[in-house]
Amino acid sequence: MSASTPGARTSWTARTITVTDLLRTGLVASALLQGALALAGVRDHTRLQLPKAAVTQAQASELSLATSEASIRPVQTLVRLRGLGSGSGSRLRAIAPASEARLLRAGQRVRVFSLQSRSSMIQARVERVGTGTDQIEVQVLLAAQPPPNAQLSYMMEIVVERGQFLSVPNDAVIEEGTHRVVYVQNGDGDYEARQIEVGIQGELFTAVKSGLKAGEKVVTTGSFFIDSEYKMKGGD
Repeated sequence: MSASTPGARTSWTARTITVTDLLRTGLVASALLQGALALAGVRDHTRLQLPKAAVTQAQASELSLATSEASIRPVQTLVRLRGLGSGSGSRLRAIAPASEARLLRAGQRVRVFSLQSRSSMIQARVERVGTGTDQIEVQVLLAAQPPPNAQLSYMMEIVVERGQFLSVPNDAVIEEGTHRVVYVQNGDGDYEARQIEVGIQGELFTAVKSGLKAGEKVVTTGSFFIDSEYKMKGGD
């Protein structure tokens, strides 16, 4: 008979982790990861299908939405340049890259600001645009002569008319990866998500190439909230 120490374990079960176990565990983890990625892909695909009736009229009222019509309107962009003056004259000059200078014409409106503050603005006009293939000189005529102790350097914003386009306010457009979405009011007064193709994005409006018709109403103020409501209800 063998002696035993009171309280001591007389038997045990040992688990040996083998290379096969490790491989099996890795395969399971890999399968789970692939499954998660597949579900994410399905979700993204479904999101781009944009089901109808994202938000009802009653829900929209609670979200305090504002709408605007898609319509043909001028789309403006800004060319920003650093203007240099003489300190007493009424003209500024700037150097623009050729890619931006090709958008500039004599007579275009210019807003001139101090580099330290935008609280004070001077109205101006483009007086002359030089020629060249690289750096182009632009001359601007101020509507009012600056004071004698005025600074020599300014920020200039030149307003460029890019043309008349079917467009919507910038606030209406929501970025979904590489896609752009707006929320459109349908005939029942409800709102549905719709994917659009956009063109030039201006300072206030974005040109729409396809996906909308003139006269359709899109959500502007509150578009972020309606998008969140849409996703919470399974649109994502």
